[in-house]
Amino acid sequence: MKLNFLSNLFKKSTSESFDNNKDITTSNDLKASEVLIEKGKAKANQKDYSGAIKDFSNAIELDPRSISAYWERSKAKRELNDIPGADKDFQNGNILYENLDNGLKANDEGNSYYEDGDYKNAIRCYNKAIPLIPTIKTIYYYRGLSKQYLKDYNGAMEDFNKSIEVNASNKADSYYERSLLKSHNLDDKVGALQDLNDAIEINPNEAHYYYSRAKLQDEYDGLQDLTKAIELEPENPDYYLSRSLNRKKMEDYEGSIADLTKFIEINQDSYITITEAYSLRAGMRLLSNDLQGALKDHDNAVKTDPTNSDAIMERGIIKDLLRDYEGAIIDFSKAIELNPKNAQAFYERGVVRQNIGLEDEGVMDVIKAKVLGYEE
Repeated sequence: MKLNFLSNLFKKSTSESFDNNKDITTSNDLKASEVLIEKGKAKANQKDYSGAIKDFSNAIELDPRSISAYWERSKAKRELNDIPGADKDFQNGNILYENLDNGLKANDEGNSYYEDGDYKNAIRCYNKAIPLIPTIKTIYYYRGLSKQYLKDYNGAMEDFNKSIEVNASNKADSYYERSLLKSHNLDDKVGALQDLNDAIEINPNEAHYYYSRAKLQDEYDGLQDLTKAIELEPENPDYYLSRSLNRKKMEDYEGSIADLTKFIEINQDSYITITEAYSLRAGMRLLSNDLQGALKDHDNAVKTDPTNSDAIMERGIIKDLLRDYEGAIIDFSKAIELNPKNAQAFYERGVVRQNIGLEDEGVMDVIKAKVLGYEE
């Protein structure tokens, strides 16, 4: 590991000889410190040790946690026979190096616990690492996630705030996670939307940012965000499903059907099943007055899950609309067989039976539906 890299990573020390009043060293300070270290090393090579010490001291003033600056100044002081000063600088550099090494180990251990889902131990390790290596600012984000998984939402919010404040490399993700907390736990939709806007401004190529923002916007703006999410991640089925539902709200049934078709084609894990997707698309076709297409979709829904009582019942409703009363009764009866508490299936069968002259059986079905809690 290069000394300059170690120096730039480390920001805090337990040694009282360091400047503890300077909590944050800016990137410009770090760069200037590196330049001074190189100038000092060049002077030392020319045996201008006093000039080198001045450069190394200025470097330390800019970055009080610079390992290489302390070690280089130690060598220059030794050349001038300032043995006590050389020893002190060398010791300070060693303390910084040891703390850095311990911090990196704690961070790595925390990451390992995080990946294993052991969030309590992950937090313990991150707590140890942060004071030792505060320039690795991504730790706040992962500690925030760990707290979020443990439902410590206030603690998670504090860490995401800190990650944003120190301008961590995963600042955009911190905005995203903070937006979820604001939306789901604080009922702050306005703040959540602003966080997503900020996340997208930093990183406009993350599909899930747009997907989440779509949920907080009206149908038109939500449609634009979902379209962008699909453009960035065209194989994510949830984006097509959400856009389908969005288009349904806008009464764009043709577009909704197209998105559900794509969802079914992808056929990956999602928060609804393929059976439910077929049933949903059947509903869109029904709204478009495409009864035969709706029937075909319900056939597919039942085929993918023959034990789904609701899918079978919904197919019965389409058959009733197509005046296939016998087929409708068969489906309603099958739905009831699979789920004897399916109140709507009793009701639908009762209505069909009455319509075809089976008055007594139909009335009994309607009464049963109402006993089960069905309301017309």
